[in-house]
Amino acid sequence: MRSVWEEILGAGVHPDTNLFEAGVDSLGVVTAAARLSRVLGRTVTAAELLDAPRIRTQINRLAQQRAAGERPLPGGLREASASASATHNAQRSRADRRRAARAAQQARQQNGQGPGSGLGGNQ
Repeated sequence: MRSVWEEILGAGVHPDTNLFEAGVDSLGVVTAAARLSRVLGRTVTAAELLDAPRIRTQINRLAQQRAAGERPLPGGLREASASASATHNAQRSRADRRRAARAAQQARQQNGQGPGSGLGGNQ
């Protein structure tokens, strides 16, 4: 796991480093999830990595899941699953941003800050 993060961030990443403070962005998380899925032979989601921003915590969680009996993916499905997971996460992220933008626009309109609420008009 550490070697995957070192590929993304550069050499010398300490296991207790907060990956976001070290400069990881969403693309880095999705890339790491896909690479870890391939290396570990099981699906690792971006959400799992986001929930545990320190390498040591990620290692511990994955070890706990392995001990709980999660089965690895069959050979050819590893890469397909990792790719599908990365695509799904990117699509979900775009949808989340769109929902947040709509909610912010609705809040502005409810507070009288929407289009046409400037000075002048029928006041």
